[in-house]
Amino acid sequence: MSATTAKWTLFFTMAAVVPVFFMMFVTAGFLPLFAIVLMSFSALVETHVVGAGFMFFIGMIHSLVYGAILYMIALEISYRLRKYPPFQVKEKVLKIVGCLLVLSILPIYGGGHGSFHWKNVFLVYLSEVLQIFSHN
Repeated sequence: MSATTAKWTLFFTMAAVVPVFFMMFVTAGFLPLFAIVLMSFSALVETHVVGAGFMFFIGMIHSLVYGAILYMIALEISYRLRKYPPFQVKEKVLKIVGCLLVLSILPIYGGGHGSFHWKNVFLVYLSEVLQIFSHN
């Protein structure tokens, strides 16, 4: 596995799974980066939402900041893996991805107005996709 493939594999896995702090108005919680992007675009799809443009803007700011942070982490890990032969790089990347996927099944995502409704990452994505398509 090349360093570039390792970097992008790690970045997309972290963006899909790693919980990052997301703050929008009074709602705060831990969501993966891709879920924040989905929430931002669902605010634009819902035409009756007051301040949809502002919600999209806040979501994109979070996405840019966390995207850069996750990219730098993936870049650093792939840089450190360059000293290993390709088969060991693949093995180590698969172990990291496996650990991140185990993280995704834990109910550590979500948030609300003072009460947290904990979900795993699959329920987060399912609820966001259903919310987008239910308003059409």
